[in-house]
Amino acid sequence: MIVLAGALGGCASDQPRVPTGDPLSVVKAAPEQTTSAGPVTVVVSAPDEDLEGRVDLATGEGPLEVRRHADIALERVGRAAKAVPYGGQQVRGASTMRYEVTTAEGSRIDVWIDVEGRVRRVELPDAPADAPPEASPPTQPNGLPALVTVDFVFPAADPAESPRPGP
Repeated sequence: MIVLAGALGGCASDQPRVPTGDPLSVVKAAPEQTTSAGPVTVVVSAPDEDLEGRVDLATGEGPLEVRRHADIALERVGRAAKAVPYGGQQVRGASTMRYEVTTAEGSRIDVWIDVEGRVRRVELPDAPADAPPEASPPTQPNGLPALVTVDFVFPAADPAESPRPGP
């Protein structure tokens, strides 16, 4: 019985595995947290291309097209005007909170942020790199917006992905 109580007590004191705080503040701070976290693997899934590459967001080192997608995604997240938590979800093995975000220009994007405050995934309408944020995105044959998913995959040794210690 004592062992069970100790195990339950240990669970109650665990830190949250998703970000906490004002949703808009969490979202607006996430691009800087992501950029300052060091090199990251960026995986892009777009209607016309799939890309992957190791990028240092602080220095700009890495494959040009991968960096371009990462920069656009983080820039749009940074222009958040409204953020509504949508629920927790795993992204490539990391616990995250999903936010429905409306940018200052009225664009809608979805953003997944981990407990460290780093962006793990951004889903945004596909648009040419030189298109203004308020431009209408291309659509799929079914009429829904064509989307680009940009994943930020941090090294497995980081604290957000390490297993929880036992009691």
